Amino acid sequence: MAEALLSAVLGELVSIITELGKQELRLVKDVEKGVSNLRKKLKDIQAVLEDAERKQLDDPSVRRWLGKLKDVSYAINDVLDDWSFEILKSQIPNHVEEEEGDHHQKADLISNKMMTKKKPLSVEKVRHFTLQTPKLGLAKFSTTTSHQNNLHTLFLDCSNSDDDDELVFLRISGNQKYLRTLYLEKCGITKVSEQLGQLIHLRYLNLSGNGSLEELPDEVCDLCNLQTLRIQDCEDLERLPKGMGKLVNLRHLYSFGCHNLKGLPKGIRRLTELRILDRMIIPENNEAYLSLGDLKKLNHLQSHQTVFVIDNCHNLLSMGENKERVLVNWKYLPGLHLIFKQWDREICEDEFGMLETLQPYPGLKNLSITSYRGTNLCPEWMVSLVHLKSLSFSRCRHVKTLPPLGSLPSLEELRVSVCHKVRKIGVEFLGNIKHNSNNVSFPKLKLLGFWSMNNWEEWEDNIETTEHTDDAAGGAIIMPRLDSLEIECCLTLKSLPQYLKLTPLKKLSIWSSNMLCQSLAQSEKEWLKISHIPNIEIDRSLATRRDGKWNYDELARLGVPRAFVHDGNEEDPS
Repeated sequence: MAEALLSAVLGELVSIITELGKQELRLVKDVEKGVSNLRKKLKDIQAVLEDAERKQLDDPSVRRWLGKLKDVSYAINDVLDDWSFEILKSQIPNHVEEEEGDHHQKADLISNKMMTKKKPLSVEKVRHFTLQTPKLGLAKFSTTTSHQNNLHTLFLDCSNSDDDDELVFLRISGNQKYLRTLYLEKCGITKVSEQLGQLIHLRYLNLSGNGSLEELPDEVCDLCNLQTLRIQDCEDLERLPKGMGKLVNLRHLYSFGCHNLKGLPKGIRRLTELRILDRMIIPENNEAYLSLGDLKKLNHLQSHQTVFVIDNCHNLLSMGENKERVLVNWKYLPGLHLIFKQWDREICEDEFGMLETLQPYPGLKNLSITSYRGTNLCPEWMVSLVHLKSLSFSRCRHVKTLPPLGSLPSLEELRVSVCHKVRKIGVEFLGNIKHNSNNVSFPKLKLLGFWSMNNWEEWEDNIETTEHTDDAAGGAIIMPRLDSLEIECCLTLKSLPQYLKLTPLKKLSIWSSNMLCQSLAQSEKEWLKISHIPNIEIDRSLATRRDGKWNYDELARLGVPRAFVHDGNEEDPS
């Protein structure tokens, strides 16, 4: 059986090599189809080899043959890659067709096929290599790999290396012609050498966490096989190359945390294979950058995104895009984070119109709004997000009233922070309960949190309520699934609403909210609103109710008098 296997594999390899010889003489029409067919044959052979290797054939000679055949298959694969690159390069001025083969999972090799260099080893056949350079820099890498250039994956940890940036890339690009995956996260790189453009087979490039990196060279755009580019948290990065549109196979572009980027190159709109763009930057009146309207041409984006961040939303007005609703048709976008002008505290009522423009599809599940400068935070579309599960408002400094969020039927988590103009959370916050089914407000809310609400004084509860277990008509049911309530740095809040007593809260956390803490310590009525909650934490002191009884020492640390506690009989004295 082994002989038959080897004969079949050798026969296929000979046919491929013969075909390569013919094709090399005439790279004319149909060459792309020919290369694709050869690649399919090669994949079939590699699958047979890997299957045989897994079955651990006993004959040592067979194992040696398998090893040699595997090396040959790798070499042929590299040749095919060379040809594919030349074909692709010749087609870049036009719109290219998708290259056959699915490489966008190449990054998985990092986790499951890496080899870590801990002792001297023979590297002639190594394909996936990890090198840590705490003191020796890349000198060891140079000598170790000087006799072979077959690496497909290189994972460098040179965060403490003394090598300069040019040396890093010269050592890599000098030999490693066939690299597919290059991982240089948090390596302290301040400059990327033009030599990087020589790695024409590269599929995955990770430069994330190099905070002092200021720009990428134009030669990066020569990497037309590149499918994943990660540059997250390169905080000083000021620009991306204008020729990004040449990266015709790019599927994933991650740039969150690149705070100095003024925009994304206009050419990105030509990357029709792009699946993930984690961050869109609305430019300030500059046609050289990608606009929100350009996203309509990227048809794959909406079905592969996770959370889509749109930064500098305030520039929509100057770009003349404040009327076109691009996101409303993104049916498969699960999460959206809208960031307006950060660190600017001036009021801007025009931003309400921009907020209306950024209307998402009603199926959205997660929404965050940050640094909004308008006073109205309730566009018409917000209460129609019937599938929304998580909602966050942060640094919306001029908003005075929270939207009627109690009407959202699927909302499970709500976080509000740094909304300094909010003085009162009234009954309108609960939504139009009378028009809700079963008179329920926040029917699925589990987590509710308020942070740094400096001027929040009143949480109104002037509404008739009933317990969620009671079918009595007339009363409203409020937050029947609430599990956790967090209040932090709400300095002027004096009391909690009465309806909290009817919720199934399991944990209450209060931090740095002195007036509220005083009310709980001085008023038995206030204490009885929360005494049913089994876990109460106030300024790092925790009290837990066990078997229906409190530990008096724990309550004392919370400042709650023992006289307020009536185990087994906690009726409101009023």
